[in-house]
Amino acid sequence: MPGRSTRCAEAMARTVTMHTYNTANAEVYRENADLLSSVKWCATLDMDTCEDCAALDGQEWPLDEDHPEPPYHPNCRCVLTPQVKGYEEADSPRYEDWLASQSEERQNDILGKGRAEIFRSGEKLSDMSDGGRMLTLSELKAKDEA
Repeated sequence: MPGRSTRCAEAMARTVTMHTYNTANAEVYRENADLLSSVKWCATLDMDTCEDCAALDGQEWPLDEDHPEPPYHPNCRCVLTPQVKGYEEADSPRYEDWLASQSEERQNDILGKGRAEIFRSGEKLSDMSDGGRMLTLSELKAKDEA
């Protein structure tokens, strides 16, 4: 059975590790605020969870609002989990937006020169497919003529 000094060292190591883990996560969450709506307190679900952490479990705060941060006490095993914005809320670029921002050469590499020229003329990728399959250049031409 470990002695008191071993248990204290383990608790200190766990606390420092969880502090580092949670601090790094908080920075990642801030850097991705365009995709995340909030953070939620997540307590470890077992007999060793303290009453304070149990009371915080499941509480949610917007990223820019002050809130308790784990580790809440020595030997705390709690974390904050990111909550992703709904599709309508997220300000993340779509593939088509990303593709439009790429060089002409890269667009040609991805779509092929003919499709890339059509894309650059303003045609949406969704209009260049039939529900999951990219149309051939012949099919695109026939579509335009119809």
